[in-house]
Amino acid sequence: MPTIHREPDFGYDDLVDLVEGQLRVVELTAVNAEIGGPGERLWMMEPGLGGDVYRLWRKSRGKGRGTYWAVDRDRPWEAVVWLREALSGVLGRLTRPGAAYAYALEPGREEQDLAVLDELEAVRAGRGGGTGPVPGARGGGGSAGA
Repeated sequence: MPTIHREPDFGYDDLVDLVEGQLRVVELTAVNAEIGGPGERLWMMEPGLGGDVYRLWRKSRGKGRGTYWAVDRDRPWEAVVWLREALSGVLGRLTRPGAAYAYALEPGREEQDLAVLDELEAVRAGRGGGTGPVPGARGGGGSAGA
């Protein structure tokens, strides 16, 4: 996952603006709600433009040296590997026959899991063929200076 922008060159808000303001992306809100930490964001290129995945997250400087904000870019086939691992709980619930019990205890969980699955499928497919909007995803919206 190559880092394309990072602190201290850019602050957190500047990093968000660089992605949302200069790239044509949609935010993967369902996936990010499931695996993202405080302040972390996850996007993919708009349909028809390829499927690169952009991740704003805290990276370690090394043992005991703190962290920094960075924007990394992955190709879809690379992103699917770490996304599937990070989403193993969701994927397990969706494929386990006994999950109905878990869904009954947490109203709305099944819909959230299905939204995550839709976004994961969009990344896996790369959505490079212009197949329409990514279900559950929200547009980047902002532009630098707007």
